[in-house]
Amino acid sequence: MGALTYGVIEGGEKGVGRPLVVASLLVAVVAAGLFLATQARGAHPVLPLPLFRSRVVAVSLVVGFMHNAACYGGGFAFSLYLQQQRGQSALQGCSQEHVARRNTRHR
Repeated sequence: MGALTYGVIEGGEKGVGRPLVVASLLVAVVAAGLFLATQARGAHPVLPLPLFRSRVVAVSLVVGFMHNAACYGGGFAFSLYLQQQRGQSALQGCSQEHVARRNTRHR
């Protein structure tokens, strides 16, 4: 996870073609492959791979991912909008986001 995080962050900032970024992304891919291989062969896996063959589990994971991406991504994008387009500080942006969320809550 650390190699993937580093590769994504540095790749966006410095470019994906840099050797250290490419190396970290390759380490992340190899580590993910090793994890899946050990989980597939282990007697008591932490993450049973046949679980993903279930349609209910697969759909639930996709819906949960979309929900989290929308909730957290929306808040992140809104605070960036307030800072970059409206010229507010990070503290002002966060406080206005809180007020907006409070006022749009279903009653």
